This record gives sequence, C-alpha cells and structure tokens, in this order.
Amino acid sequence: MRRSIISILLIALSISTLNQAPSHAVTDGNVSCSGGGSFTIASNSVTRFSGENCIGTAVIPDGVTSIAQQAFLYATRITSVVIPDSVLSIGSGTFFGATALTSATIGSGVTSIGDLAFYGNSSLTSMSIPNSVLTIGYGAFQGTTAMSSLTIGNSVTSIGVQAFTSTTSLTSVIIPNSVTTLGDYAFTGATSLRDVTIGNGVTSIGERTFSGNTSLTNVVLGSGLTSIGSYAFGNDSSLVSINFPDSLTSIASYAFSNCTSLAGVTFGDSNLNISSRAFSGTSALTTITFGDGTTIIGEYAFSGNTRLANIVFGTGSTSIGSYAFTSATSLTSVSIPANVISIGVGVFYGATALTGINVNVANAYYSNDSRGALFNATKTILIAYPRGHLQTSYSIPNSVTTIAAYAFAGNSVLTTIEIPNSVLTIGDSSFYQATAITRIIIPASVTSIGDSTFVSASLLSSVFFLGSAPTATPSWRSPFAQTAVGAKAYVREVNSASFGGIGSTWKALSVNLLIESDISTTPPQSSITPEEAAEAEALRVALLEAARISALIAAQAARQIELANQRATLIAVIESRKAPTSAQYSCLEIAGITSKNLDLINNDVLNLDLSSGVKLSKVETIIKKYVLVDQYAAGIFAKGFELVNAGLIDVNNLNKLSITFSISKLPSSQLDTLKKLETEIANQISIRAARKARLAKASLR
Repeated sequence: MRRSIISILLIALSISTLNQAPSHAVTDGNVSCSGGGSFTIASNSVTRFSGENCIGTAVIPDGVTSIAQQAFLYATRITSVVIPDSVLSIGSGTFFGATALTSATIGSGVTSIGDLAFYGNSSLTSMSIPNSVLTIGYGAFQGTTAMSSLTIGNSVTSIGVQAFTSTTSLTSVIIPNSVTTLGDYAFTGATSLRDVTIGNGVTSIGERTFSGNTSLTNVVLGSGLTSIGSYAFGNDSSLVSINFPDSLTSIASYAFSNCTSLAGVTFGDSNLNISSRAFSGTSALTTITFGDGTTIIGEYAFSGNTRLANIVFGTGSTSIGSYAFTSATSLTSVSIPANVISIGVGVFYGATALTGINVNVANAYYSNDSRGALFNATKTILIAYPRGHLQTSYSIPNSVTTIAAYAFAGNSVLTTIEIPNSVLTIGDSSFYQATAITRIIIPASVTSIGDSTFVSASLLSSVFFLGSAPTATPSWRSPFAQTAVGAKAYVREVNSASFGGIGSTWKALSVNLLIESDISTTPPQSSITPEEAAEAEALRVALLEAARISALIAAQAARQIELANQRATLIAVIESRKAPTSAQYSCLEIAGITSKNLDLINNDVLNLDLSSGVKLSKVETIIKKYVLVDQYAAGIFAKGFELVNAGLIDVNNLNKLSITFSISKLPSSQLDTLKKLETEIANQISIRAARKARLAKASLR
C-alpha cells in the first residue's frame, strides 16, 4: 500500500514538472542580433546585461519565459525587438536607455512590464500593450518622446508612477475599464496629449497624473472615479471641458489650478470634498454648478477666477471655506440657499462688482440685511459687506457683536461706517484696504482689534476711541499701518493712560485729546438745499459711471494693443518668409499660435498668387483656420497684410494702424454714453461753480 502511494506521488510530480516546462526547448547560449552583437539565454531567460552590444533587430526565441532586469541596458544600437508569447514578464530596466529602439512587439503571454523597462527609448514610435498584461511598472515608458500611438490592453489593472511621463508626442490615450489606479505623474509632461478617456474601473487619479499637458482639451472621466489627486490636471491651459461623475467624492488641492481655458464646471450629486485651491486661477471660469450631495468647498478653492459670474449651489449640506471665491470680480450677486451650514472669512474678498448676498429665509445659520450684507442667523456677526454697492455710508446693526475678518476689506466706496456700541470684537483685516474712509469712531464696547485691521486704509487720518485701549492681536505690524500720513488717535483723558498718555504713539497713531464736539452725533446745519444735494449726488453717480466706462474702454484698448502686437508679429514673420526670432515666437505663443500652425499659415500664404494682390477674404480665411481670434481681429490682420503686401505701409507702423482701427470699432453705445456723461459732468461742474460764487458773494454781505 505504501509503495502504491509513493508511486502515485512520483507520477503526479512528473506531470507537474511537465506542465511547467516551456512549450519549446531553448538552448542556453548566445543569440545573434540581425546587425551584429548578441544576447545570452540561460535557463529559459535572457540574462542580465547580455544584450548591451546588440545591433539591429533582436528576436527572442519562443520558449524563453522571462527577460531579466537590465538585459538590454543601454543597448543604444538595437532598433527593434520581438518578444514571443512564451515570455511571462519583462524585468525592470530591461531596455533602459535603448535610444535607437523604434519598434517593440510584446507577446500575448506577458503579464507584467517592470519598472523603467523602456525608460528613455526616445525613438520608440508606438506601443501596443497586449491584453495579457496586468501591471505597468514605475517609469516603464518614461521619456519615450517619439511615441505617438499607445494602446493599453483591457486586462491592465495598475499604471505605475511616472509610467508615461514626458511622452511628448502622444496625442490621445484611452484607459481601459480594467484599470483601477493611475499612479502619480503617470502622464505628466505629455505636452501633445489632446484627448483622454478614463475607464469606469479607475477609482483614483494620482498626484500630477496629467499635469502640465498644455495641449489637453478634453477629458472624459469614468463612472467609478472617487478621487482626483493634487495637481492632477494642474496647468493644463487648453482644457476646455471635463465631466465629474456622481461617484466622485474628493478633489485634492490644486487639482485643476491654472486650467485657464476651463469655462464651466458641473459637479455630480455625490458627497464631495473640494480641497484648497483646487480650481484657483481657472481664469476663464464663468459658471460653477454644485451637485445635490453634501459639499465641502475648501479655502481658496475657486480663488482668482475673475470671470466667474454665476454660482449655483445644490440642495445638499454645503460648507464654504475661507477665501473660497476671492477676486471673483465679475460676480454681481450670489444666493445662499437654506442648506449652507458654514461660511468662512473673506469668502468674497475682492469681488468688486458684488452688490448683494441674498440668503434664503429658511437658512438656519445665515441671514442678510436690506443692503445685502452677510450675517450669521442672529445678526450678531457681520461676515461680509458687498463691495459693489455705490452707497457711501453704512450703519452696522445694533445686534452685531463681532465684525468678522475681511468684512469691509477692499471697499473703496464707503466713506462713513458707523460702529454701534454693541460691538466687542473687530476681526483681522476687517477694514484692510478700505480706501475711502477718513475717520472712524471705535465705541467703548470694543475690547479687541485683530491683526492688520485697518492696514492700507490709506485715507484714514482720525480714529476716535470712546473707551480704553482695546487689545490688539500681536503682529509684526500695527493694525493701523499704512493709513494716512500723520494719522491720529483721539482718546478721552480718563482713558489716555491705557494708550500711553497724550502725546505718545499707540499702534502707529499719535495720541491726542478727544474733544466731545468732534464726535457729536448731531449733524451740523447745512447751507446746501435739497436740490443742491440731489445735484451733487447726480454728479457723484455720473463720475462713478464715467470712471467705470473709462476703465472698460481702457481695458478694451489695452487688449486691442496686445492683439495688434501679436498680429503685427505674425505679419512680419509671414512677410519675411523666414523663421521667427525668439522674441517673435514669444509674442506668438501668447496669442496661442504654435510653430506648427505658423508653418501651416506660411504654406497657405505662399500658395496665394501674390502677383495679383492679396484679397482680404482669402487672408481672413487662412488666419481663422489656425488662430482663435474674433471677426474684428482677423479683419485687422487681413487689412494690415494687404497694406504690407502692397508696399503702402511697413510692419513698424502696423501697431498704430491697428489701434486706430480698434478705437473706431468701439461700440457706439459706449461712446454715446461717455459723451452724455461728459456733458452732464460739465453741466454739474458749472452749477457747482455758480453756487460757490453765490455763497461767496453772500458771505461778504
């Protein structure tokens, strides 16, 4: 019986050994390459360092099961390799530095491609990864700068860190549904990559996975994605659209920062955490639509987006971090729905056009007043005052005990702000850069002033303290730094010791004795009639409107000058029939004109029949094919080119020509409005001058 069992075990072991044997016997020894040199096989494996001298094509014999690490390390003369189906793995650094390798055929038995396997293969033009491959290692194809075509098999589950970094010729990639993880930096620096489709199996996109891909325009995210890493798409300046699936729960810091062509984002209905600065500097962004899940918006998440004009919150619980929408200079109003439960400080700081913050009456945490200022629900904390209001005075409600950080920061309209004696605390930077206030009264109730509270309130010359010196947050600079030259604190004698005494300096303010009549709440009798006051207000409003339109016209003129410089440079390059200088290239790159487009433009222009003159329509057609400019800009360029070609004007005069065109093309409505305002202002000035003369004459009687 015992012998029978032993016999059975021996038979089973023999069968197992047979099953593990290669399908073809492989003889150990050297295998020649097509152009000279060889590589070595031992125990069914291409041995380490053996292929360094291989020249031309290396055909690995069928039956070999593995290629050792660094087998063809720095084999700089190998041009192609054929890997049979019998090979199960490609080791780390196998073809590292094989700079002449243009073609690699990978058999259907390979299950893993090791770290740095094809690193630096700068001549490799395409790669088809078979369906048998499960993992692609760290830096496996990094620096394959000529690779313009990539197919990833549908069994790959993991793409390693830096796997395809700096594949600068790759234009599109499809990540199959089998992949679950995209490693950090996997495709960073793929500067020609335009389209990316990510399969439904991918759950996370790593740090900087697609960052710096300046040609990337469209990204399709799969339905299984839950997280996007920091800087994942950072600095992808051509990205115009991206979808966010309902599965997404986390967007890390700076994930889409400086995606300067992204015009709108719509989030799914999942519970979503958007981390700090995730969309900062997406300067083309005009609309944000949040989903109906719980949403956490991090600090500075959408900061610096000057074109942002529309924010739509979902129905889910929402928290808005500090400075989340700073510098949203195109935002005129915002509605806070009932589900917003937390709002940080300075959320709308720098939103210069914001005229009102409207809170849903059903919100249990926040409220607003008739001026559109934002408060907590009980109006004990004043959170933000909208900078876009034109009223010059504001009385803080008597319910307020705290003026929050940045509440009035940057306000350049308010000249008078009345602080009630209910206020106990004035927060950090609450009046920072409030450049219109000249005096302010601090009631005796105020016990603390934050860091940089009145810094850069450049006209503030008089601060009246009705009580003892409040506690100031320790800081490297005074809360009254950079106020008006010679700014003074006026204090009552009974409280003067807390300020260091009359004649001393307290927090950059010289301390003076307060005269009660200076803070009288009874306004002095005015000799100005109501009609005269109305005229003065009309003048002020007219001046503000004129300033606004003048700023708009100045901005348009500056943009037209920029366009003129860019078009003139392009004209000069085409007219010279020479490669552009580095300075010209720099100007053209700002205009979005690539060297490839420049070559195409040159070719088209050279094909025109110059002897019969260049027609405007033909040149406009050529330019519009390659440069994203409006109808008017294309017209300027076409006209300029025609004049250059006809010898009627040289390139140096094109800037002047283009600017002249731009001024003549300003909308007539704006010019008419400006003209009317100028007339109205002149009338008001005449009225005021006459009034002053009348009052002066009356005073002499």
